[in-house]
Amino acid sequence: MQINKIYNRDCLEGMEQFLNQHGENSIDLVVTSPPYNIGKEYEIKKPLEDYLEFSAEYLNLVYKILKNKSSLMLQVGSYVDKKTNNIPLSYYLYPCLKKIGFNLRQEIVWSFKGGMQARKKLTGQNEKILWLYKGQELPYFDLDSIRIKEWRVRDKRNNPNGKNPTDVWEINRVTGNSKEKMSHPCQFPSLMIERLIRGWCVEGGTVLDPFMGSGTTAIAALNTNRNYVGFELNRTYYEESLQRIARQEVVVR
Repeated sequence: MQINKIYNRDCLEGMEQFLNQHGENSIDLVVTSPPYNIGKEYEIKKPLEDYLEFSAEYLNLVYKILKNKSSLMLQVGSYVDKKTNNIPLSYYLYPCLKKIGFNLRQEIVWSFKGGMQARKKLTGQNEKILWLYKGQELPYFDLDSIRIKEWRVRDKRNNPNGKNPTDVWEINRVTGNSKEKMSHPCQFPSLMIERLIRGWCVEGGTVLDPFMGSGTTAIAALNTNRNYVGFELNRTYYEESLQRIARQEVVVR
């Protein structure tokens, strides 16, 4: 199983094979957003108990693959019950993550404009990214690589390398008129994934995405001089991700 390649296969099978070939503690960073289990066209909605069981399976494999002092940046949505109450899936997943051995370092709020307008509750315009890590020591983190340099111009009192981006990131979603938009309905902006990779993966390291989707993690890794490996079960999204890479959508920022 090669590095810098996306595989059109189930992530559980793929990570098992990767472990057999490369061993445990072999990946520098995992960035991923698993299906939200809300019945989108690219997923099958499962009973909550089955979804959590599936989550435990892939998270156990992720833990084994990660190096010590390395991070899992996990973006999950919400479980919508019969009364349309929104319960963040992170609330359900945290006991499982803790049992496996992950430490929760921080929660990042991804804030964006737009979204479906709600009538009986507040319109949602943010999602959460859990910063989790493996091991007893604090994980690798390069704050200087993700500082907002433009903010130094606004206020000379800021760090000369730029301002800390804080735990609220205002980055617009990938919409239909975006140049990077593919057919995946929940595509991440490359800018956000690049920031995650720059800050949490050493240059030259390898990033894993078990749910590669439209290939944004791969593109972001290439843009930041990192390696990647990923799995995507949906054939359409898999082929689109290969097309994106073939077009060399690589712009080192």
